[in-house]
Amino acid sequence: MLLALVALGLVAAGLVVLHGKSQAAPQVQVVLSRDGSDVAVEVVAGTDLTQLLTDFELLPVDGRLLSVSGEVLEASIDPAQVLVDGSPVELAGVQLSGQSTRVEVVDGVDRVEGTRTVVEEVPPPAGPDVLRHVEERGAPGRVERTIGEVSGEVASVETVVAPRAPVATTSRVVALTFDDGPSAAWTPYVLEILRSRGVKATFCMVGTAVAKNPELARRIVAEGHQVCNHTQGHDLGLAEAGAERVQGEVGGGRATMIDNGLPEPGYYRPPGGNLSDTVVSVARSQGERVLMWKVDTKDWQSRSTTESVLQNLREQVEPGAVILMHDGGGSNRFTSVAVLATVIDELKAQGYGFTFPIIDPP
Repeated sequence: MLLALVALGLVAAGLVVLHGKSQAAPQVQVVLSRDGSDVAVEVVAGTDLTQLLTDFELLPVDGRLLSVSGEVLEASIDPAQVLVDGSPVELAGVQLSGQSTRVEVVDGVDRVEGTRTVVEEVPPPAGPDVLRHVEERGAPGRVERTIGEVSGEVASVETVVAPRAPVATTSRVVALTFDDGPSAAWTPYVLEILRSRGVKATFCMVGTAVAKNPELARRIVAEGHQVCNHTQGHDLGLAEAGAERVQGEVGGGRATMIDNGLPEPGYYRPPGGNLSDTVVSVARSQGERVLMWKVDTKDWQSRSTTESVLQNLREQVEPGAVILMHDGGGSNRFTSVAVLATVIDELKAQGYGFTFPIIDPP
Protein backbone atom coordinates (compact mmCIF):
# COMPACT_ATOMS: atom_id res chain seq x y z
CA MET A 1 0.00 0.00 0.00
CA LEU A 2 2.97 2.30 0.53
CA LEU A 3 3.77 1.90 -3.14
CA ALA A 4 0.22 2.81 -4.02
CA LEU A 5 0.38 6.02 -2.01
CA VAL A 6 3.67 6.99 -3.60
CA ALA A 7 2.12 6.37 -7.00
CA LEU A 8 -0.84 8.55 -6.17
CA GLY A 9 1.39 11.37 -4.97
CA LEU A 10 3.52 11.38 -8.11
CA VAL A 11 0.55 11.26 -10.42
CA ALA A 12 -1.03 14.14 -8.57
CA ALA A 13 2.19 16.13 -9.04
CA GLY A 14 2.06 15.60 -12.79
CA LEU A 15 5.00 13.21 -12.85
CA VAL A 16 5.06 9.89 -14.71
CA VAL A 17 5.37 6.73 -12.58
CA LEU A 18 6.13 3.62 -14.56
CA HIS A 19 5.51 0.43 -12.59
CA GLY A 20 8.63 -1.67 -12.90
CA LYS A 21 10.52 0.62 -15.36
CA SER A 22 11.75 4.21 -15.44
CA GLN A 23 12.43 4.91 -19.11
CA ALA A 24 9.89 6.34 -21.52
CA ALA A 25 7.65 3.59 -22.89
CA PRO A 26 4.01 3.08 -23.81
CA GLN A 27 2.05 3.62 -20.67
CA VAL A 28 -1.28 2.44 -19.31
CA GLN A 29 -3.24 4.39 -16.77
CA VAL A 30 -4.61 1.78 -14.35
CA VAL A 31 -7.17 2.28 -11.61
CA LEU A 32 -7.02 -0.51 -9.05
CA SER A 33 -10.23 -0.92 -7.07
CA ARG A 34 -11.18 -3.05 -4.10
CA ASP A 35 -14.00 -2.69 -1.59
CA GLY A 36 -14.89 0.75 -2.96
CA SER A 37 -11.37 2.18 -2.65
CA ASP A 38 -9.45 3.21 -5.78
CA VAL A 39 -5.73 3.59 -6.44
CA ALA A 40 -4.46 5.12 -9.73
CA VAL A 41 -1.09 4.03 -11.10
CA GLU A 42 0.77 4.12 -14.42
CA VAL A 43 2.31 0.94 -15.69
CA VAL A 44 4.22 -0.05 -18.77
CA ALA A 45 2.04 -1.58 -21.42
CA GLY A 46 2.28 -5.35 -21.31
CA THR A 47 2.59 -5.50 -17.50
CA ASP A 48 1.41 -8.84 -16.18
CA LEU A 49 -1.81 -8.32 -14.22
CA THR A 50 -1.07 -11.06 -11.68
CA GLN A 51 2.28 -9.49 -10.88
CA LEU A 52 0.74 -6.06 -10.56
CA LEU A 53 -1.88 -7.30 -8.09
CA THR A 54 0.79 -9.21 -6.18
CA ASP A 55 2.96 -6.11 -5.87
CA PHE A 56 0.05 -4.12 -4.48
CA GLU A 57 -1.15 -6.98 -2.24
CA LEU A 58 -4.44 -7.08 -4.11
CA LEU A 59 -4.65 -10.72 -5.16
CA PRO A 60 -8.29 -11.82 -4.92
CA VAL A 61 -9.39 -13.95 -1.96
CA ASP A 62 -12.06 -16.63 -2.24
CA GLY A 63 -14.87 -16.73 0.28
CA ARG A 64 -14.42 -19.46 2.91
CA LEU A 65 -16.73 -21.64 4.98
CA LEU A 66 -16.04 -20.91 8.65
CA SER A 67 -17.00 -22.84 11.75
CA VAL A 68 -18.95 -21.17 14.54
CA SER A 69 -15.62 -20.49 16.27
CA GLY A 70 -14.00 -19.04 13.13
CA GLU A 71 -11.98 -22.05 12.03
CA VAL A 72 -11.72 -22.56 8.24
CA LEU A 73 -13.73 -25.59 7.17
CA GLU A 74 -13.50 -25.03 3.40
CA ALA A 75 -11.03 -22.67 1.72
CA SER A 76 -13.17 -21.77 -1.29
CA ILE A 77 -16.97 -21.73 -1.38
CA ASP A 78 -17.44 -18.34 -3.12
CA PRO A 79 -14.80 -17.75 -5.84
CA ALA A 80 -13.31 -14.26 -6.05
CA GLN A 81 -13.31 -12.32 -9.35
CA VAL A 82 -11.10 -9.83 -11.15
CA LEU A 83 -12.91 -7.46 -13.52
CA VAL A 84 -10.99 -5.60 -16.21
CA ASP A 85 -13.07 -2.74 -17.54
CA GLY A 86 -16.15 -4.46 -16.13
CA SER A 87 -15.54 -7.91 -17.59
CA PRO A 88 -14.36 -10.89 -15.55
CA VAL A 89 -11.00 -12.32 -16.54
CA GLU A 90 -8.81 -15.25 -15.63
CA LEU A 91 -5.62 -13.86 -14.16
CA ALA A 92 -3.21 -16.21 -15.83
CA GLY A 93 -1.51 -14.57 -18.83
CA VAL A 94 -3.41 -11.27 -18.75
CA GLN A 95 -1.25 -8.30 -19.80
CA LEU A 96 -2.38 -4.72 -19.55
CA SER A 97 -2.65 -2.58 -22.69
CA GLY A 98 -4.41 0.49 -24.02
CA GLN A 99 -4.35 3.97 -22.60
CA SER A 100 -6.42 3.37 -19.47
CA THR A 101 -7.81 0.37 -17.67
CA ARG A 102 -9.91 -0.19 -14.59
CA VAL A 103 -9.11 -3.32 -12.59
CA GLU A 104 -11.59 -4.24 -9.89
CA VAL A 105 -10.92 -7.01 -7.36
CA VAL A 106 -14.11 -8.59 -6.00
CA ASP A 107 -13.35 -10.92 -3.10
CA GLY A 108 -15.55 -13.88 -2.27
CA VAL A 109 -17.74 -13.66 0.82
CA ASP A 110 -17.01 -15.78 3.87
CA ARG A 111 -19.95 -17.74 5.26
CA VAL A 112 -20.34 -19.19 8.73
CA GLU A 113 -21.66 -22.73 8.84
CA GLY A 114 -25.30 -23.28 9.74
CA THR A 115 -26.30 -24.45 13.19
CA ARG A 116 -28.78 -26.85 14.69
CA THR A 117 -30.29 -26.90 18.15
CA VAL A 118 -30.10 -30.03 20.27
CA VAL A 119 -32.22 -30.34 23.40
CA GLU A 120 -30.60 -32.47 26.09
CA GLU A 121 -31.94 -33.70 29.40
CA VAL A 122 -29.90 -32.90 32.49
CA PRO A 123 -30.34 -35.40 35.34
CA PRO A 124 -31.31 -34.02 38.73
CA PRO A 125 -28.64 -33.88 41.43
CA ALA A 126 -28.35 -37.07 43.43
CA GLY A 127 -29.95 -37.24 46.81
CA PRO A 128 -28.00 -38.13 49.97
CA ASP A 129 -26.54 -41.63 50.18
CA VAL A 130 -28.57 -42.43 53.30
CA LEU A 131 -32.32 -41.96 53.21
CA ARG A 132 -34.18 -41.44 56.51
CA HIS A 133 -37.20 -39.45 55.38
CA VAL A 134 -39.59 -39.86 52.50
CA GLU A 135 -37.99 -38.03 49.64
CA GLU A 136 -39.69 -36.20 46.81
CA ARG A 137 -37.96 -37.24 43.66
CA GLY A 138 -35.90 -34.63 41.84
CA ALA A 139 -36.74 -33.64 38.30
CA PRO A 140 -34.45 -33.46 35.29
CA GLY A 141 -33.70 -30.18 33.57
CA ARG A 142 -33.23 -29.35 29.90
CA VAL A 143 -30.53 -27.46 28.06
CA GLU A 144 -30.41 -26.32 24.44
CA ARG A 145 -27.07 -26.63 22.68
CA THR A 146 -26.52 -24.74 19.42
CA ILE A 147 -24.11 -26.82 17.37
CA GLY A 148 -22.33 -26.20 14.08
CA GLU A 149 -23.84 -28.40 11.37
CA VAL A 150 -20.47 -29.18 9.79
CA SER A 151 -17.92 -28.88 12.60
CA GLY A 152 -20.03 -30.09 15.50
CA GLU A 153 -18.64 -27.23 17.60
CA VAL A 154 -20.85 -25.93 20.39
CA ALA A 155 -21.74 -22.31 19.73
CA SER A 156 -23.87 -21.77 22.83
CA VAL A 157 -25.57 -23.56 25.71
CA GLU A 158 -28.78 -22.29 27.26
CA THR A 159 -30.55 -23.76 30.27
CA VAL A 160 -34.24 -24.02 29.41
CA VAL A 161 -35.35 -25.75 32.61
CA ALA A 162 -33.05 -26.07 35.61
CA PRO A 163 -32.88 -29.55 37.20
CA ARG A 164 -34.54 -29.88 40.59
CA ALA A 165 -32.80 -31.67 43.43
CA PRO A 166 -34.69 -34.21 45.53
CA VAL A 167 -35.94 -32.92 48.87
CA ALA A 168 -37.37 -34.40 52.04
CA THR A 169 -41.13 -34.16 51.77
CA THR A 170 -43.11 -31.86 54.00
CA SER A 171 -46.35 -33.63 53.13
CA ARG A 172 -48.19 -35.49 55.86
CA VAL A 173 -47.17 -38.94 54.71
CA VAL A 174 -45.11 -41.79 56.17
CA ALA A 175 -43.46 -44.90 54.74
CA LEU A 176 -44.00 -48.25 56.43
CA THR A 177 -41.08 -50.68 56.10
CA PHE A 178 -40.83 -54.31 57.23
CA ASP A 179 -37.51 -56.08 57.81
CA ASP A 180 -36.14 -59.63 57.92
CA GLY A 181 -38.80 -61.48 55.92
CA PRO A 182 -40.44 -62.99 54.14
CA SER A 183 -41.65 -65.29 56.89
CA ALA A 184 -44.18 -68.04 56.21
CA ALA A 185 -45.43 -67.64 59.78
CA TRP A 186 -45.95 -63.85 59.89
CA THR A 187 -45.74 -62.16 56.48
CA PRO A 188 -49.18 -63.40 55.27
CA TYR A 189 -50.82 -61.72 58.27
CA VAL A 190 -48.97 -58.47 57.55
CA LEU A 191 -50.05 -58.59 53.90
CA GLU A 192 -53.67 -59.17 54.84
CA ILE A 193 -53.73 -56.22 57.25
CA LEU A 194 -52.13 -53.96 54.65
CA ARG A 195 -54.62 -55.11 52.01
CA SER A 196 -57.63 -54.58 54.26
CA ARG A 197 -56.58 -50.99 54.94
CA GLY A 198 -55.39 -50.10 51.45
CA VAL A 199 -51.79 -49.46 52.47
CA LYS A 200 -48.63 -50.18 50.47
CA ALA A 201 -45.30 -50.79 52.19
CA THR A 202 -41.64 -51.59 51.54
CA PHE A 203 -40.34 -55.04 52.47
CA CYS A 204 -36.62 -55.29 53.24
CA MET A 205 -35.92 -58.93 52.47
CA VAL A 206 -33.11 -61.23 53.55
CA GLY A 207 -31.75 -63.42 50.76
CA THR A 208 -31.93 -66.68 52.71
CA ALA A 209 -35.58 -65.98 53.59
CA VAL A 210 -36.39 -65.23 49.94
CA ALA A 211 -34.77 -68.51 48.86
CA LYS A 212 -36.85 -70.34 51.49
CA ASN A 213 -40.15 -68.58 50.62
CA PRO A 214 -39.90 -67.51 46.95
CA GLU A 215 -43.64 -67.65 46.25
CA LEU A 216 -44.40 -65.48 49.27
CA ALA A 217 -41.74 -63.01 48.15
CA ARG A 218 -43.34 -62.80 44.72
CA ARG A 219 -46.77 -62.36 46.33
CA ILE A 220 -45.48 -59.26 48.11
CA VAL A 221 -44.60 -57.74 44.74
CA ALA A 222 -47.82 -58.90 43.10
CA GLU A 223 -49.83 -57.06 45.75
CA GLY A 224 -48.14 -53.77 44.87
CA HIS A 225 -45.49 -53.45 47.54
CA GLN A 226 -41.85 -52.45 47.02
CA VAL A 227 -38.81 -54.56 47.81
CA CYS A 228 -35.52 -53.66 49.48
CA ASN A 229 -32.26 -55.60 49.79
CA HIS A 230 -31.50 -56.51 53.43
CA THR A 231 -28.37 -58.61 52.66
CA GLN A 232 -28.05 -62.31 52.05
CA GLY A 233 -27.77 -63.52 55.65
CA HIS A 234 -28.48 -60.53 57.93
CA ASP A 235 -24.83 -60.07 58.85
CA LEU A 236 -24.76 -57.55 61.72
CA GLY A 237 -21.00 -57.09 61.50
CA LEU A 238 -20.70 -55.62 58.01
CA ALA A 239 -19.67 -52.17 59.25
CA GLU A 240 -16.34 -53.67 60.38
CA ALA A 241 -16.02 -56.15 57.50
CA GLY A 242 -13.73 -56.03 54.50
CA ALA A 243 -14.83 -55.36 50.96
CA GLU A 244 -15.09 -59.03 49.97
CA ARG A 245 -17.43 -59.91 52.81
CA VAL A 246 -19.52 -56.78 52.23
CA GLN A 247 -19.81 -57.58 48.53
CA GLY A 248 -20.85 -61.14 49.32
CA GLU A 249 -23.64 -60.03 51.65
CA VAL A 250 -24.91 -56.94 49.85
CA GLY A 251 -24.42 -58.31 46.35
CA GLY A 252 -25.61 -61.77 47.39
CA GLY A 253 -28.90 -60.49 48.77
CA ARG A 254 -29.61 -58.62 45.57
CA ALA A 255 -28.71 -61.61 43.40
CA THR A 256 -30.97 -63.97 45.37
CA MET A 257 -33.92 -61.61 45.02
CA ILE A 258 -33.45 -61.28 41.26
CA ASP A 259 -32.84 -65.02 40.81
CA ASN A 260 -36.19 -65.70 42.48
CA GLY A 261 -38.17 -63.47 40.15
CA LEU A 262 -38.24 -60.24 42.14
CA PRO A 263 -37.57 -56.85 40.55
CA GLU A 264 -34.18 -55.24 41.06
CA PRO A 265 -34.30 -53.55 44.46
CA GLY A 266 -33.75 -49.80 44.53
CA TYR A 267 -32.98 -49.71 48.26
CA TYR A 268 -30.51 -51.34 50.62
CA ARG A 269 -31.16 -51.55 54.36
CA PRO A 270 -28.17 -52.41 56.56
CA PRO A 271 -28.82 -55.00 59.29
CA GLY A 272 -28.95 -53.19 62.61
CA GLY A 273 -28.45 -49.92 60.76
CA ASN A 274 -24.71 -50.60 60.79
CA LEU A 275 -22.98 -48.63 58.03
CA SER A 276 -19.49 -47.99 56.72
CA ASP A 277 -18.15 -46.21 53.66
CA THR A 278 -17.55 -49.62 52.07
CA VAL A 279 -21.14 -50.72 52.67
CA VAL A 280 -22.54 -47.49 51.22
CA SER A 281 -20.19 -47.71 48.23
CA VAL A 282 -21.12 -51.30 47.39
CA ALA A 283 -24.84 -50.54 47.67
CA ARG A 284 -24.48 -47.47 45.47
CA SER A 285 -22.48 -49.41 42.90
CA GLN A 286 -25.39 -51.75 42.33
CA GLY A 287 -27.97 -48.98 42.10
CA GLU A 288 -29.35 -49.06 45.64
CA ARG A 289 -29.95 -46.12 47.97
CA VAL A 290 -29.31 -46.84 51.64
CA LEU A 291 -32.69 -46.86 53.39
CA MET A 292 -32.58 -46.11 57.10
CA TRP A 293 -35.49 -45.00 59.30
CA LYS A 294 -36.72 -42.11 61.39
CA VAL A 295 -39.07 -44.10 63.64
CA ASP A 296 -37.88 -47.31 65.32
CA THR A 297 -40.97 -48.91 66.84
CA LYS A 298 -38.71 -51.48 68.54
CA ASP A 299 -41.20 -54.18 67.73
CA TRP A 300 -38.16 -56.44 67.37
CA GLN A 301 -37.41 -56.40 71.10
CA SER A 302 -38.35 -59.60 72.89
CA ARG A 303 -40.35 -57.75 75.56
CA SER A 304 -42.09 -55.31 73.23
CA THR A 305 -45.82 -54.84 73.67
CA THR A 306 -48.50 -53.22 71.58
CA GLU A 307 -48.46 -50.27 73.95
CA SER A 308 -44.67 -49.87 73.82
CA VAL A 309 -44.70 -49.97 70.03
CA LEU A 310 -47.45 -47.34 69.90
CA GLN A 311 -45.63 -45.16 72.41
CA ASN A 312 -42.42 -45.29 70.36
CA LEU A 313 -44.39 -44.38 67.26
CA ARG A 314 -46.17 -41.44 68.90
CA GLU A 315 -42.92 -39.98 70.24
CA GLN A 316 -41.04 -40.11 66.93
CA VAL A 317 -43.48 -39.82 64.05
CA GLU A 318 -43.43 -36.69 61.86
CA PRO A 319 -44.26 -35.84 58.24
CA GLY A 320 -42.10 -37.89 55.93
CA ALA A 321 -40.95 -40.37 58.56
CA VAL A 322 -39.72 -43.81 57.49
CA ILE A 323 -41.08 -46.30 60.04
CA LEU A 324 -39.23 -49.51 60.95
CA MET A 325 -41.22 -52.66 61.71
CA HIS A 326 -40.63 -56.40 61.17
CA ASP A 327 -42.37 -59.31 59.47
CA GLY A 328 -39.67 -61.91 60.09
CA GLY A 329 -36.30 -62.65 61.58
CA GLY A 330 -37.24 -63.22 65.18
CA SER A 331 -38.71 -66.29 66.79
CA ASN A 332 -41.89 -64.39 67.51
CA ARG A 333 -43.38 -61.46 65.58
CA PHE A 334 -46.72 -61.66 67.38
CA THR A 335 -46.49 -58.08 68.67
CA SER A 336 -45.65 -56.73 65.19
CA VAL A 337 -48.73 -58.36 63.70
CA ALA A 338 -50.99 -57.60 66.66
CA VAL A 339 -50.21 -53.86 66.67
CA LEU A 340 -50.04 -53.21 62.92
CA ALA A 341 -53.73 -52.49 62.35
CA THR A 342 -53.75 -50.04 65.27
CA VAL A 343 -50.59 -48.34 63.97
CA ILE A 344 -52.23 -47.76 60.61
CA ASP A 345 -55.56 -46.65 62.04
CA GLU A 346 -53.96 -44.24 64.50
CA LEU A 347 -51.76 -42.65 61.81
CA LYS A 348 -54.73 -42.26 59.50
CA ALA A 349 -56.68 -40.62 62.31
CA GLN A 350 -53.84 -38.07 62.60
CA GLY A 351 -54.15 -37.26 58.91
CA TYR A 352 -51.21 -39.30 57.65
CA GLY A 353 -51.14 -41.06 54.32
CA PHE A 354 -48.86 -43.93 53.35
CA THR A 355 -46.33 -43.96 50.56
CA PHE A 356 -42.97 -45.38 49.48
CA PRO A 357 -39.62 -43.92 50.61
CA ILE A 358 -39.19 -42.07 47.31
CA ILE A 359 -42.21 -40.46 45.68
CA ASP A 360 -42.96 -38.21 42.76
CA PRO A 361 -43.54 -34.61 43.91
CA PRO A 362 -47.15 -33.44 44.15
